[in-house]
Amino acid sequence: MTGRSLNNVELAEALTDRKWQHFAEKLEKSMRDYPLTGVSVVIRQMTTDEATNETEGYLLTFNQDLQKFEVAVDPSRSLPAAWQIADTIDHFLNLDEDTAESTLEGDQSDGQK
Repeated sequence: MTGRSLNNVELAEALTDRKWQHFAEKLEKSMRDYPLTGVSVVIRQMTTDEATNETEGYLLTFNQDLQKFEVAVDPSRSLPAAWQIADTIDHFLNLDEDTAESTLEGDQSDGQK
């Protein structure tokens, strides 16, 4: 699925049910609310090991080599909010300016005490 935002949300081949397609559409739409352009996301089911260790119901990772985010979702739980995933991707890619400024100010003041 490619939208006007030039972001790409794909489903892993095993996810053919309409609920997954709807979730992918919601995620792509939610990503438009953030300054995200050219972001690729693949949605897949969690492995058994991931589902055992993950408490949020989803796992978001970034593959540096492929330049893609991967959202692993536990199919036995409710689907996560699409806006929450879009927000997490935005925070990862676009460091909050206030956070960056306070970090820089903290770094500069440490050596001047």
